Amino acid sequence: MKKNTILFLSLLCIIELSVIFFGYMYTKSVKKTLGDAVSELAEKVESLESNMREEFKETGKNINSVLNSTNAQFSETTKMSRTYGQILEEQQKQRVDTVSRDTSLIEKKKNADALYNAKEYKRSYELYSEILTYQGEDSDVRFKKMYSLFNMNKMDSAKYKEILTDCAILKNKGYANPAIDEIERFISFETKGGLQ
Repeated sequence: MKKNTILFLSLLCIIELSVIFFGYMYTKSVKKTLGDAVSELAEKVESLESNMREEFKETGKNINSVLNSTNAQFSETTKMSRTYGQILEEQQKQRVDTVSRDTSLIEKKKNADALYNAKEYKRSYELYSEILTYQGEDSDVRFKKMYSLFNMNKMDSAKYKEILTDCAILKNKGYANPAIDEIERFISFETKGGLQ
């Protein structure tokens, strides 16, 4: 029995040593596998962090580009708004000036007509001349200006050229008044020395 016991104990020692050896080998293998997995995981985490940093940089660049573009557009819009405001302001001033001038012209025309009807031709001529600088297409005003000039001094041949020019303009516009023909005949008679 002693031999059997020794043999049993020896066998038991061998088994125990085998278990320890295989346990050690298994632990070493597990440690290596875990180490490899940790290294691989660390590489992936580092790669992921690097990719995220690059994407954040790219996103930051895109955001800056969009901000710059937005700022440029806002600046341009602000400039356009100022320019539009200035144009509107200028147009309002012009409207006020036009209304004021139109009101002034209406008053001048009333005064000129009153002077014309009172046969104060020199003063009516002056007012009608001013009105024509703004309303050059007004045939009635042109006729009364021409008629006033003629009647200031019918014999003043220095005025004949202006009178005849106004007569021609009125006729070209189709303005019909028998006084035009009479004035032209009178001037023609005077310039030919009273001979017809």
